[in-house]
Amino acid sequence: MVKVRFEERPAGSATMSPAMPTAVNYYRWIVAKLLPHAGDCILDIGGGYGAHLEYVLPKGCPVVSIDLSESSVEFMRERFRQYPHFEAARLDFGQHESQAELIRRGFDTIFCLNVLEHIEDDLAALKDMHAILAPRRGKLLLQVPAHEWLYGSLDAQAGHYRRYSAAYLRQVLEGAGFTIQALYHFNSIGVLPWFVNARVLKKSLEADSVNTQITVFDRYIVPVMSRVETVVRLPFGQSLMAVAQAGLC
Repeated sequence: MVKVRFEERPAGSATMSPAMPTAVNYYRWIVAKLLPHAGDCILDIGGGYGAHLEYVLPKGCPVVSIDLSESSVEFMRERFRQYPHFEAARLDFGQHESQAELIRRGFDTIFCLNVLEHIEDDLAALKDMHAILAPRRGKLLLQVPAHEWLYGSLDAQAGHYRRYSAAYLRQVLEGAGFTIQALYHFNSIGVLPWFVNARVLKKSLEADSVNTQITVFDRYIVPVMSRVETVVRLPFGQSLMAVAQAGLC
């Protein structure tokens, strides 16, 4: 039996399957791909319950995670209270007052993992991220769901406005002023089960079969695929990952 590490989930985690908090190998894999590109002052947008931050915070640099949900913020504060260099704050990203404060903080890195698809005007959000990073020519480390044709019941329930093609993601990143240093598909093996669950069977995030698949995937498949995808990069995947650098305004 998989040990559930957190008995309660914050509000906002309803946009994902209940098994996701236990997917520790998956989050470790994501961070391992992106953390080598991070600088020394990190803004994390849409931290949720902070699953990925468990692997970011040991880096030791200042990290601020923002979220709209007060319960998510309190959850992260309690979870990571042993890290004096961590701060969680409730902020409405993109609002003028919040934006000015974030620019003032001098961040050189933004983590934005599976958040952009929840924002209706993604180009405007990316422009705001660029404004935060531009003074230090910082980097945006981004993960979004891939392939528009994969959009189905799970995306709709999760509140996704869209899934992304590589071409469209490149367009909006460059339109916001970023220079793309890397853009690639991630988690190729996740495409088929997502297609079957979301497009064919039209299942929900809470379905027992979906959550069982997540548990099996994290325990047995991720350790293998994380090694395979360091050697072979396929032109498809459940997600798109991007590393993009901000230019001077």
